[in-house]
Amino acid sequence: MAGTLEAPPELLAAYGAELAATEAEVGGGRSWWTGTGRDWLRAWQHLPVSRLSADRRRHVALSLVRAMSRSSYEDDDELFRRMPAMVSQVLDPALPWRADDVAFLVHEGRALVREPSEELPTALVRALRTVVAALDAEGVARVEPLVSAFCDAMSSRCRGTQPESLRVEVTALRADAVGEGRTDVVPPHLLHGGDLYGPAARELLGDLLIAPGVPAVLSHCAALDRPVPTKAWRAQFARLLAAAPGAVPAARALLELFVEHARRVEQLHHDAESLVRGLLWVLADRDDEWATPLLADVAVQGCAAYPPTSGVLIHPRIGNAAVGVLAGRAGQVPLGTLARLSTVVRNRALHGRVVAALETLGAARGWSLAEVMEQAVDDHGLDPAGEIRRAVGEYEATVRLVPGAGRATLTFTRAGRPVRTPPRPIREEAADLKALARAVDKTLAAERARVESLLSTTRTWAFGEWASRCCAHPVTGAIARTLVWEVRTGDGPWRAGLPVHVDGGWRLVDRAGAPHAGERVRLWHPIRADLDEVRAWRDHVAAVWPAQPFKQVFREVYLLTPAEEETGTYSNRFAAHVLRYGQVAALIRARGWRANHLGPFDGGYNAEAQKEFAGAWRASFFIDAVEPERHRYEVRHCTTDRVRFARRDGAYWAEARLSDVPVEVFSEAMRDVDLFVGVTSVAADPAWVDGGDERFRAYRESTAFGTLSANAQVRAEALARLLPRTKLAAVVALDGRWLRVRGRRRTYRIHIGSGNILMEPNDEYLCIVPARGKGTSVQLPFDDDPILSVVLSKAFLLAADDRITDPTILAQIGRGPA
Repeated sequence: MAGTLEAPPELLAAYGAELAATEAEVGGGRSWWTGTGRDWLRAWQHLPVSRLSADRRRHVALSLVRAMSRSSYEDDDELFRRMPAMVSQVLDPALPWRADDVAFLVHEGRALVREPSEELPTALVRALRTVVAALDAEGVARVEPLVSAFCDAMSSRCRGTQPESLRVEVTALRADAVGEGRTDVVPPHLLHGGDLYGPAARELLGDLLIAPGVPAVLSHCAALDRPVPTKAWRAQFARLLAAAPGAVPAARALLELFVEHARRVEQLHHDAESLVRGLLWVLADRDDEWATPLLADVAVQGCAAYPPTSGVLIHPRIGNAAVGVLAGRAGQVPLGTLARLSTVVRNRALHGRVVAALETLGAARGWSLAEVMEQAVDDHGLDPAGEIRRAVGEYEATVRLVPGAGRATLTFTRAGRPVRTPPRPIREEAADLKALARAVDKTLAAERARVESLLSTTRTWAFGEWASRCCAHPVTGAIARTLVWEVRTGDGPWRAGLPVHVDGGWRLVDRAGAPHAGERVRLWHPIRADLDEVRAWRDHVAAVWPAQPFKQVFREVYLLTPAEEETGTYSNRFAAHVLRYGQVAALIRARGWRANHLGPFDGGYNAEAQKEFAGAWRASFFIDAVEPERHRYEVRHCTTDRVRFARRDGAYWAEARLSDVPVEVFSEAMRDVDLFVGVTSVAADPAWVDGGDERFRAYRESTAFGTLSANAQVRAEALARLLPRTKLAAVVALDGRWLRVRGRRRTYRIHIGSGNILMEPNDEYLCIVPARGKGTSVQLPFDDDPILSVVLSKAFLLAADDRITDPTILAQIGRGPA
């Protein structure tokens, strides 16, 4: 029987005559399918189906399926809804079904391939399954091409996202049509045309997939319906694997192909995802050198989300299973892979699984989770200085971690002389080094976040462990060696210093260069230091030390206020602000918080952002959606509410009084919330005057030029140290919450908190929108304050206002008095 979905005209004519005769006989001399939909329903209730002959009942079933395929919601909604149930009542496997019935049903039901609802296509597939199950082996062989073509068409209608019940029925129909006992071909319900992966696998790996015993292994893998297989599944799997020597090469090739497709963000059909998940267990116990790295690649792609910063997983079942399989492997690769995943996975369920896997790996080695995270950092083959060199033809290529720059660079030299742009063949040959530089950048970003998170803890290291894990590591060391640490012996005082490499080892030295000896080391936090020490370190770092990867010595400190002591369990310090929702949602994710989304749906008017600190504490920041403007269906703005804290109590979280929260945890959580408000407030939007919502104008006016927050106060301190060392020193002055800039045309005041500008003498607002990606050339003492860069950039621009050529800025400057 051909694979086309259309039946031959002579077959349709014969069936038409048979069905018309049955309809007339059952309907008392007329077709009982005439009239309105409600007439059909009344006729159906009185049909003497049970008293009909088996052949007539078969005709009734075929006629009813034909009517269902031709019905539509517009004709009669009640009939449309009841049709699938009516079909299921007349389908009887004991009826004398024929192979030609399959051709007739496929022909009549081919329009349902494009039916947007799930119910009617599912009923049609079930009808076909009933017919195919009743056929003998010869009949099944006849209909196999037609059923395969129909299943391909039905599967491709949704490209891997079709409804679950329909997908299950289509998969089962494929299996029914293949027949039992065929082990020389890949079953049609596997690697089919429902995605790009299946056809590519059949084309590229055809011989591997039909090796003796391999199709049976593939079918068994695809039947796995849970992340961890049962004992019965494992026992049958072991028997099949023993009889299929080509199963391992086939599994390897299929998993490698998955990684390749997943990197292009190609979604797999549900059937293909099931197969890939099962194939992981083919490699679970293999000790081949390539097995663990391949499982790690599968885990990384299986845990990928789209968009990348969301919690929406592309292949969730593969990710969950791969994490479990990888956790059972030995070596450094599983540790490093899972550690990196723990910093990027935003899906809560999968993140919990990754963390649990890391804890399992750590427990087997006698390590805490924190020790696992720091020992799992990939060094990417860099030497202790953070470099890797390789000869490429006549050139030498070098990947180097640049201290203070926060990134890796790829440079070329020839005969010892730098080459800006080497020939294209050389660049192509060094493509793997370019990929290595990108990988180093990702590891560096993850390490920066991990080390910064230590500021909320009181974690200490033995001096030797600190030196080897933090300072000597080529990636972690690029961060740790720019930070201030504290050391002490026994119960003695903590003494702060900077890491230096002396006589082949690491030491901490104070600002004068004197070494500090000690047994235990911890990361310095300004909240534990007195004001004189904080000022001294800020002066020292701003003057002589490389830029810190995040604010440490210039870090804002947030202490409990009397108002917060009075409220007890919550803080209103950052309540009643109006934020740009899209921007704050992105910043919340970037800072490692998790929050539900705001939107015009049930439960979408309130959100709670949460983040865990120091392993035992959780902060919650509440925001509410602002009622959208007319004809807008997305949330553009939100208002802020309280901040609360909870302490871990076994598997639960117990609300905590603010006075019980460790000062480091409280300060770090409140700093994040201050960052959310300061960066995303409508008061910090320089373009607001050109199109801002009038509802928030009063709030903006009071906030954009108001009192400085703790974040802005630290920014003012940084400016006080930076400006005297720039060419601006003679034309700028700090005046409370303002940076006053004397230009050639006018004098300007830049608000240190928001970056907004007023022009003297009449305080006229000046709108300057910073260009994306452009900042100041001044060496900043830290690398995570975008508003500081904006303030400095505007100051440099306005100090030379006679060189400004932008007509929109000139028009604003020229409006007021000189």
